[in-house]
Amino acid sequence: MNLKIDESLPHYSKSLKEVKKICKTIEEDIKKEFSTDIDTILQKASPLAGFGRKLWKIRIRCSSASYGKSKGFRVIFYYSPPSDSIFLVFVYAKSEIETPSFELLKKLYKEIIEYIHTHYSSYS
Repeated sequence: MNLKIDESLPHYSKSLKEVKKICKTIEEDIKKEFSTDIDTILQKASPLAGFGRKLWKIRIRCSSASYGKSKGFRVIFYYSPPSDSIFLVFVYAKSEIETPSFELLKKLYKEIIEYIHTHYSSYS
């Protein structure tokens, strides 16, 4: 299965712009992390509680920084099997946000569901 990465969500674009101020290589780092198959991605990621294993968080190292993943970045993404699409929802620097609030996650989840229903009528 060819994995499709959708980066067009407004919150993702806005948050990516903010993170680029801290990590110039973040776009390349994200592309590299998501360039593999879905099973490998899900093994590295953690499901976020309360979203039925559809909203995930993965740690990304900034290749232009001198620290590892623990102080790096997090990408929240949506994946619902058996789809061949991953939707990048939100990216943040661990140094800026310790953990996104559950309220923010609920808002992002609602927006991704609405986005999918509007743009992907055949999405399961």
